[in-house]
Amino acid sequence: MTPSSILIILCTIALTSLFAVSFINQRETKTRMVRNKVRSLKARLEEMEALVAKLDQVLESRAITKLINDEIIDLAKGMINLDADATYLQASLANAEQRALDLIDEGAPRDISRLFESDAQIARYQHALNEAGIILRRLYARDSIDLAELEIFISELSWCHLMIETVSVIGQGHKAINRSEIITAHAFYKRARQSLIQSSHNDPRRHRFIKEIGEVLNNKRKMLSEDLMHEQV
Repeated sequence: MTPSSILIILCTIALTSLFAVSFINQRETKTRMVRNKVRSLKARLEEMEALVAKLDQVLESRAITKLINDEIIDLAKGMINLDADATYLQASLANAEQRALDLIDEGAPRDISRLFESDAQIARYQHALNEAGIILRRLYARDSIDLAELEIFISELSWCHLMIETVSVIGQGHKAINRSEIITAHAFYKRARQSLIQSSHNDPRRHRFIKEIGEVLNNKRKMLSEDLMHEQV
């Protein structure tokens, strides 16, 4: 074998090695990027799962919750396409698909409660409603829902936002009454009534709420009508 032939063989081996190393590096880089992407999406998936749980606790209708759960299903499927080896995603997808079936049933027994003990809890759930609004506007931008639906859903979120504060404050008033702290109780009732007065929400229940809180303050009733506030203190 001539020196030139040996040189050609060595060069070929060297180039082949370089190509192999480059291919392996590219594959590892791609795998790392995919894993980082899936890790980032996993955090988003968990946030949306927690959001769905919160919404189903406080919203009267399940339509908004179902729409966001459908987004979880789409997200989980996309993540599985990125990384089929992430077996936990199959469980997340199965849970979301079962939850979608449950959310179809508007008449299913649920413990809807807008009554919270602390300002931190109130803020947490009101933030969840704001997050839901952002997702709904994103769905509207994608033509997944129309303008009429968006307006109905935003109105529902806005009403629930108001109710979380109102019901929680009234609940504090009821507790003060139970402790025979009449002045403190009236301060809570007045705070709740003022929030309703300042609101511009067009739900007809708002005016009834204001009227009945006034009756509580004037000792004409002890509790609000159950369709306004069913939560027990």
